[in-house]
Amino acid sequence: MIGRLMSADIRTTPQKRPVDVVSSLKGLYGVDVPYKRAWKGVEKGRSEAFGDYDASFDELRWYREAVRNSDPESVFEIEVDTETNRFQRLFVAFSACISGFKHLRPLLFVDGTFLKGNFKGSLLSASAKDGDKGLFPLCIGVADSESNENWLWFMKKLRAKWRQVLCPTMDEALAIAFQESKAWEVKFSSPDVLEVLCNPSVKVDIGRHSCTCTQWQLNGVPCVHAVCAIKKSGKSLNACVERYFHVECYREAYSRPIMPVPTLWKPEVAGDAVILPPISRKPPGRNKKKRIRSFGEKVRAIKCARCGKRGSHNRRSCKEAIN
Repeated sequence: MIGRLMSADIRTTPQKRPVDVVSSLKGLYGVDVPYKRAWKGVEKGRSEAFGDYDASFDELRWYREAVRNSDPESVFEIEVDTETNRFQRLFVAFSACISGFKHLRPLLFVDGTFLKGNFKGSLLSASAKDGDKGLFPLCIGVADSESNENWLWFMKKLRAKWRQVLCPTMDEALAIAFQESKAWEVKFSSPDVLEVLCNPSVKVDIGRHSCTCTQWQLNGVPCVHAVCAIKKSGKSLNACVERYFHVECYREAYSRPIMPVPTLWKPEVAGDAVILPPISRKPPGRNKKKRIRSFGEKVRAIKCARCGKRGSHNRRSCKEAIN
């Protein structure tokens, strides 16, 4: 009954806590509800509003068939334990993402994070960067943990309106580099090899797309020294930028859509046994609340909405005196 009463509130506020339900029922109906019963009611309300955790694993069979029918070139694979028929791993790569990756830099960024919910686990992902420095999702995987075995499995599964030539971010970066290098002198050693007289001076080889600062080789975009040399040589700056940063490649990367999967009609999936949820084991020690951040990842300090200061507290835990 509590689940039915609070289902509308839970749908609009999914993070509603049992203690909030206890106080709401007391205020609305004058009823004292034990915390445990309120917790069960919240879980029931979430199941009615968003679906049941246990049943959702078997829904993957239907979703896999729907994706294969609407977008046959997509990859959707489910692995289950052959003896217990319990879910083990999932791998999904839509054909639009697979096709789009051909027009991006051949460089993948892989990462994983823990999943919340009744059955925990880890979400593994592989992404690329488009020509405008935006993240381009390629594929995702779900496994019980970030183990060497699961990462090896994941890697095996992994095999507009702009008129300018370059994407806007690259175009702006080159314009800024040109302004910074205006005062530098350039000396020719050959038609393609030039010396830029800055502090310290560097050698730029336009033919080999290289500079002694190594930024051109690393990024695929002319560095500030290379921009200065290319402009002095009279060559095309756009031609010296890797094709992955061109608008044409950007458009091609996003040209194919991910086909929608209608849920109005769910046919019975024949030939497969019902997929059961995995057995959830509580790991030793305290539960992790923060994911492991990647090396070099920037951390933005929390800004308290009450006192306006940046630090490690928020509005709820703020203890600052307000004048």
